[in-house]
Amino acid sequence: MNSPQKILIAEDEVHIAKAIVAILKKGLPGFIIDHAKNGADAWEKAKSGTYQIIISDWNMPKKNGDELLSDLRCNENTVTTPFIMLTAKGDKDSYEAALEAGANGYVVKPFKTPEFIAKVKGVLDINGSACVIETVNDSSPIELVIDKFKQGYVKLPVLPEVVVKVSELFERGEVAIDELARVVELDAAIASQLISVANSPLVRGSSDCISVDRAITRLGLDETKSYVVALSHKGMLVSENWILKGVLEDLWWHSLAIAYCAKILARELDHQQPEKLFLFGLLHDIGKLLLVSIVDDLSKSNSCFDEPAVKGVMQKLHSDFGAVLLKEWKYNDEFQNIAQYHHVPFSSNEVSVELLIVYLANLMVSKIGFAKDEAELANVTSSQAATKLGVSNKMITSMLEEANACLLAVKQVL
Repeated sequence: MNSPQKILIAEDEVHIAKAIVAILKKGLPGFIIDHAKNGADAWEKAKSGTYQIIISDWNMPKKNGDELLSDLRCNENTVTTPFIMLTAKGDKDSYEAALEAGANGYVVKPFKTPEFIAKVKGVLDINGSACVIETVNDSSPIELVIDKFKQGYVKLPVLPEVVVKVSELFERGEVAIDELARVVELDAAIASQLISVANSPLVRGSSDCISVDRAITRLGLDETKSYVVALSHKGMLVSENWILKGVLEDLWWHSLAIAYCAKILARELDHQQPEKLFLFGLLHDIGKLLLVSIVDDLSKSNSCFDEPAVKGVMQKLHSDFGAVLLKEWKYNDEFQNIAQYHHVPFSSNEVSVELLIVYLANLMVSKIGFAKDEAELANVTSSQAATKLGVSNKMITSMLEEANACLLAVKQVL
């Protein structure tokens, strides 16, 4: 027997809460509608992950809507639970802040009932729901993306040749510096950026590197491979669509931040291959690259791909699409597993140490920033993954400082 579908409303104004409950019961028959009288009450009700969507006011006693959202996104049971911010704040800054914090939708009070129901259905991805804004058909953006992919009308991104050749070198066994240098030099842009990284504060050599082979000597073979993949990855993240351009910019810095966090944490845990964790972190969200190519094509003939819709597509589909793309690129099952389950590691049949490390790094990184205060750190260290790995608050604080220094150094040269 299926569990009942449930919606949680967090609203401190009782008359507004009653009106919203009545609207939802009429517009979404079959759903159980629960009400929380403040943010703290909502957190207690929601933290077990029993709701299909949470609709929250922004300003509430005990815990505001943005604080509730932050807690939900740091909690393994609710990290992907759809969330709509319901507020009287109609300014652009508040709207963007909510979406950046992880909200799937934003509704300004007072609202029109049909538009509100359409928004909720769109976030829930209910069949037959209207798009958030006017569209040329009745399919939601997520349905359009899935249909296009299933019909085989998608050209998968191609792994850059330099990455293929470098990977082939490492698969053969021992790698000679001069041989690796010749391969890297086939891509002039990556070669020059690699030299810049070798001359950055990240490495701090006594003299400047002026050649690829010297850069490889300074960085080391494994770290060189990591940077070749990272720089190639950055080169693929381009789009003329302003919404997708922002998605790709965020993807690059978010992935790089997680790559550094995962590598540093692996080193702290005495993992034998910290550079491998760098690659796991770098590629964990690669499904967004595939989704960008699909959305870019669909947006030319469908008006429903506004910024909230694109963010919704990315959030809901990137994990599964990442596993598909990595399989196409012939990355092994371990890479595919991490791409698919980095938000819900305990849903995987292979809950590896590497998956938990990337998951934990993902908890700490929000866009290109990190956990901002003690409350956020507490949420990270109290997670099941942190307990299993034996990670302390002190370790995480130190790791974030080192990862932040690495990112700042990279920003200076790229």
